[in-house]
Amino acid sequence: MQHFYAYTRYAFVGLFLVFNAINASVAVWNLSLIQLMGLKYPLDIYLTVVGACGLAMSFLIVFVEAAYDNPITGRVWFECTWVGLFLVMSFCGAVALSASKPALCTFDARRKIGDIGCVSNQVILAFSWITIMILVGYLVVLTVTCLIRQKKDTRIWLYHIRDLDTPSSRLPSPPTSPTIPYFRKDNATIVAPLPRRPGPSVNMMGGLNSSYDVEAYEPPPARAPRSNFVSQPKFSAASNQATVTSLYPQYVQSSMVITPSRMQMQEPPRPQPNNPPSPPPLGDWPRADILSRPVRAAHKQLRRESLPDPDDRYGSTQTPHRVRPTGPRIPSTRTRPPQLDLHVTSPTKGKERRRPDSDSL
Repeated sequence: MQHFYAYTRYAFVGLFLVFNAINASVAVWNLSLIQLMGLKYPLDIYLTVVGACGLAMSFLIVFVEAAYDNPITGRVWFECTWVGLFLVMSFCGAVALSASKPALCTFDARRKIGDIGCVSNQVILAFSWITIMILVGYLVVLTVTCLIRQKKDTRIWLYHIRDLDTPSSRLPSPPTSPTIPYFRKDNATIVAPLPRRPGPSVNMMGGLNSSYDVEAYEPPPARAPRSNFVSQPKFSAASNQATVTSLYPQYVQSSMVITPSRMQMQEPPRPQPNNPPSPPPLGDWPRADILSRPVRAAHKQLRRESLPDPDDRYGSTQTPHRVRPTGPRIPSTRTRPPQLDLHVTSPTKGKERRRPDSDSL
């Protein structure tokens, strides 16, 4: 039920108000009957006070709840306190009334006032026990609920009665956001590697491990000495005598190793192709007879192959543009260059010495 505690509280307050009003009114009526008989019965006065206090408490709760939104009269701890207090007061009056002999039920009282006095005494006793049962039931519901929820929330005693309607009305933590369901594959667990000490090196295992045997030292086998003489090609004695003239005596020549000459050890020349000799890249320069030839030497004119005149293609008979001059040549005005001095500097005397000319220019 969504508003179970709120409706239960409203019903309890209403019933408590009605039953206390009945108890108080019946107690006052019973007290008036006793006074008519000239008797004193203090238990009726006590029950009247308890009923009046119950009425005042009920009206106080109703008016305060209507005037304020979250008053102290609606807290759990306050509700349990005043309900338990009225439970004790009502229980004491009901037990005292049940244990004592009613004065209005005696023969003398019935003869004077009739049976109405005994009926009023039974009514007040019945409603006192009904009120006690209502108080016990309401107090047990509140106490058990708070003790159960105190494990999750220790501030349950400070809440309002209407906050106890549903168990999820007060949560210690905010709600989590909804998640979309998905299929998750269980990944294989990867074991973290453990540190291990590295094993001994190979060089140390031969001397430390018993499974290895130490081999005896054996000297390496002796090798034949290398000859410093290089095998020489064999030549015939006739060719050696023809090409080499020995100046050593006969007994020395018999013990000597005849080596071929350098010319004999060379490879035979390769045949060269009979190609015409190519002209030198610089022509006839430098000339060997540069000092003996006159200054105005006739320069060799290079033969140039004249390109065909484009007019000749069409059978034109025009004369050439340049005509070769005729007649005697006029001597040139150029002078002879100075004579070349070839001299050598002496490294000892530091003087220049003219080198005698071998050829007269």
